[in-house]
Amino acid sequence: MRKSHPRAVARAVALVVLGAIVVLAARSVAVAQSPAEFAGFWKTNYGPLQIIAIDGSSFVADYAYQGRPARLYARRVQKGIYEGNWVQQTSEATCSGNIMGSPFWGRFRFRMDGRSFEGLWNYCERRLVNEPDFVWTGRYDHGG
Repeated sequence: MRKSHPRAVARAVALVVLGAIVVLAARSVAVAQSPAEFAGFWKTNYGPLQIIAIDGSSFVADYAYQGRPARLYARRVQKGIYEGNWVQQTSEATCSGNIMGSPFWGRFRFRMDGRSFEGLWNYCERRLVNEPDFVWTGRYDHGG
């Protein structure tokens, strides 16, 4: 039986450990690829939100605004980035046109990783601005 050189053994062990670290790191920073990966209930700075996957690149999400049903319509525009419109039955701003039959709507853009999201929103077709009143954040609560 041939005796292994201590350096060769140490090198082999180091390569195995390094490989395991790379795999674990890749899993921990993975960005959600599909709305099915984050469908469920979320806690947000604007209250509860339920995301429902539509297909591999879009979702709708239900929430309440002033006690009335409201909805997000989103589509993936690039890996981990979703944008779309929110539509409500009332709002602080009335838009010049309707979306889904409502003049109370706006735009949003979220960066989502499957466990949390952060993004911006605004009324009607107004530009998204990074100001405290227009930041929307959330954390995954549980599946649904």
